[in-house]
Amino acid sequence: MLDGPCKRRRSLHRNQAVGWLQRKGIPVRLWRMSIAELRKLPATEKLKIIEALWSDLAAEDESFVSPAWHELALRETEAEFAAGRVEVLDWEDAKKELRKRAE
Repeated sequence: MLDGPCKRRRSLHRNQAVGWLQRKGIPVRLWRMSIAELRKLPATEKLKIIEALWSDLAAEDESFVSPAWHELALRETEAEFAAGRVEVLDWEDAKKELRKRAE
């Protein structure tokens, strides 16, 4: 059984999570889905969730440490770009292209 302060802390975290979900435009029906249920969602819904999570992570970039392989991947991409082997897309166009591929 939880005592008062623990209940309050849990309620505070839940309220913060609900506020975040509402601000990100995540539909209420998605708030309590299991992983199995999430896997059944259409690709467009999954992408909306990913974008909301990524946006939240990007807002806290100071607390996020990239894995070591990420720097290597970025350097490889920069080299490919410098050699003219990479096509540059506007971010909005890139998201549209990714959504098309996922459908």
